[in-house]
Amino acid sequence: MKFFLAVIISVNEIFLCSVVSFNADQPVIEKTECDLEYTLMKDAYYDDQWNACVKHGSTAMLLFNQHQIELANCHASCHIAEQFTSPDILVAQYSSSLLQTSCISQCKPTTLKYYSSLLRREPYDYIQICYFKLGESSKGAAAATTFLVVNPTHEYMRNNLKNYKNVLHVGRDHFIDLEAGEYETLYKQGVDLYEGGKWFEQAKSMLAALNNYHLSYNNCSLLCEAGYQAYTSDYDENHSVAGAIADQMEKMVRCKHGCRARLSKLDLQIVKDILTNMYHHLQYSYTKLGDYSQGAAYAAAFLLHHPWDADMLRNKKYLMETMQVSDELFIPPEREMRHKEIIDSLDRLMNYLDTEYISQHSDGISRKDRKHLLEEFHGGNIEVNATGEILGGPERFVADGFATQQECESLIEMCKAGLVVKPFTEHEVLLGIQVNETQQLVEGGLFSSSLLSLYLELSERTREYTQLYFNLHQLYFDFTHLVCRTAVDAGAVRDDLSHPIHSDNCIIQENGLCNKVPPAYAQRDYSGILYLNDDFEGGEFFFTDKSLHEQASVKPKCGRLVAFNAGDFHGVKAVQSGRRCAVAVWFTLNPDFMELSRINALNLLKDKKAIRDEL
Repeated sequence: MKFFLAVIISVNEIFLCSVVSFNADQPVIEKTECDLEYTLMKDAYYDDQWNACVKHGSTAMLLFNQHQIELANCHASCHIAEQFTSPDILVAQYSSSLLQTSCISQCKPTTLKYYSSLLRREPYDYIQICYFKLGESSKGAAAATTFLVVNPTHEYMRNNLKNYKNVLHVGRDHFIDLEAGEYETLYKQGVDLYEGGKWFEQAKSMLAALNNYHLSYNNCSLLCEAGYQAYTSDYDENHSVAGAIADQMEKMVRCKHGCRARLSKLDLQIVKDILTNMYHHLQYSYTKLGDYSQGAAYAAAFLLHHPWDADMLRNKKYLMETMQVSDELFIPPEREMRHKEIIDSLDRLMNYLDTEYISQHSDGISRKDRKHLLEEFHGGNIEVNATGEILGGPERFVADGFATQQECESLIEMCKAGLVVKPFTEHEVLLGIQVNETQQLVEGGLFSSSLLSLYLELSERTREYTQLYFNLHQLYFDFTHLVCRTAVDAGAVRDDLSHPIHSDNCIIQENGLCNKVPPAYAQRDYSGILYLNDDFEGGEFFFTDKSLHEQASVKPKCGRLVAFNAGDFHGVKAVQSGRRCAVAVWFTLNPDFMELSRINALNLLKDKKAIRDEL
């Protein structure tokens, strides 16, 4: 039990307690009732008020779900077909968006301060701990399952779930999604009724599941539109109005396309195609009931998606030849045909976006060509082993192959001449060397120019790949820093972090917001870390969500690059023993903040090459 306790509370005690102090000078956003319940839940958690924690967390989720329904209904009521007539194609094309926006602006529900946290079901992270503290492990397991349905890669919660199962021996019936849609419950009931041969009840339950599935799908699609914001306060002469709208439309299309996957989860199980499974069950139960016309209709609905499925074609043949069902009756219900048209159009759009589309941010390269360039980069030696989907954020990746062992060792040796940098913890010593400092050592004859060249070359390799991977028009260096962290008391028990949770371009606030105000480096848009070794203990890089919960961790090794949006929250775990070395790079999209020391260093190398050529 003691081991379980240590594991299950680790994420909360390490990360929930590592909240950056609140800046009192920032304006306070008025809290809604939903936000208030979320805050009361956190307060109760920190005050060890476990029953209150469960109560307020559950209420926060209930109010949030009501908010989502209200928001979806609002957008449904604002689908306006009318358009302004104009000879200007753009005006005519986007007039309906203007009318729809005008409608939504009048009925939009109150903005939630903790919307993203509630969308990620973060209250269940607290609730599962509070249930555990109350000795209600079965309910804790259900809360943990509910959290993991939306956060499947959350490392600590996955470990917690294993401990609920293997240490506390919670039965499998308790690992359920407490936020499951009604269609999920009805679908599972229908499957159970099928096993019992209760065809009338099964058909009724499965038809209700299908109706509710379509309702859930429509709400999911509408909420994708609710996140659509076509306008910003910034004007960029290099980007067109059509391009800006296209950027937002792409986000909306990707969100809508993802609705099928989001609705295909039963607890923690992925159902490959829950919709066509419903068709299959309905076809079978109606046939058993002797309602052959309905059986034929849902057989046809299934075949819309899987036209060459052997089992369903055999069922169709049985209905036609044995039960004398006319071929004219094999017509899918109109709603199912319309739904198929919608998902087909989304599939076509996604295929275009992922292959032929050239965005205004790219350098005139289609995504299909970009994929080929990524595969061929650095002689084809780069291997992506983690994408944003795994790492918990859209603009994140981990890739290997950016440096050889010899190149890594050369930079580690070079860092020994670096300057002492103030560490974030008293348990470590930091040495760092910048590009301009390396140049000075070359000019002083202490370093060979080849070391400076290697430093610039490896960091440039990370810039080029990051720019290509994220499909950016032009990425510039803002700052480059080679740093080694060394543990000074190896073997000591530590609960601190080598680098506390932070963002690279904004100051994290208590409410999860991040303000781009001084001393933040607001010009930074993307960040990267190229690791040089792995012969140390600890020191893992990790991402967190806006509530500072760990999402994913990355173990360093020579030649491994982790790159991400500079606004993402991240940190470094304590280096328990040994020395951890890496090249940190920060990038900007604004050429006004270009790293001048890099230009000077490149000029020095050019001059030295010219001298060698003359000799």
